[in-house]
Amino acid sequence: MAHHQNTLAFIQVDGWVDFDFTGYKIEYWAEQFESYGMAGVSMDHGPEIMVDLYAPENVNNSRLVFVADSLENTAHSIRIRYTRQRNPNANSGNARINLDKFVTYYHQGTYYPPPGSPAEQYDQK
Repeated sequence: MAHHQNTLAFIQVDGWVDFDFTGYKIEYWAEQFESYGMAGVSMDHGPEIMVDLYAPENVNNSRLVFVADSLENTAHSIRIRYTRQRNPNANSGNARINLDKFVTYYHQGTYYPPPGSPAEQYDQK
C-alpha cells in the first residue's frame, strides 16, 4: 500500500482492509476530518462497531480511534470497512475513511514488522 501524507490508506469505495496479527491488544490510528465518514470495525469476524472519523475541525495528526485490549494473546484479525455512513454534522462528500496504522501488543519476543507494513508491534512483558 502506498502512503499519502503519512496515511497508509484511504477507503472511499465499497471495500475493506483486513489485518492479521498475534497479540492481546490492537490500536487503530487514523486522522479525523470534517468530511470523513464512519468506519465499520470488527475483530475476529465478530460484530461490527461504528467508529466515527468526523471531527468539527480537520485534525492533520493521527489519533487513536479504536482499541481492542482484552484479547487472548493469540492470532487475531481486524477488519476496517467503508460504510458510506457519516456523522450528521459532517460536510458533504463521499464519507471516506482512512487508516494511518495499527499498533499491536503481545507477550513474547520483539517483532519487527517488514518494511512497508502497516503495523508497529510492542513487547509488553
